[in-house]
Amino acid sequence: MSLIDTIVLIDNTRRGVYEEGAISIITLIEVLRGLASEKRIRAKELLERIYEVIYLNTANYTTSLRKEEF
Repeated sequence: MSLIDTIVLIDNTRRGVYEEGAISIITLIEVLRGLASEKRIRAKELLERIYEVIYLNTANYTTSLRKEEF
């Protein structure tokens, strides 16, 4: 599965192209911030239905950083 970047997602959406993959929560937020407030809820629902949203897990990241120190 590919992780789709914000710019690619915006470009694909404008062209009506939807590829299989995932988006990060950061990409989701960036796209929604660029929309008028009355369109955000519907856009969020559609994006979450089309793409797998990858959420940040800072606990695992912090743990892996500590392991690298030793």
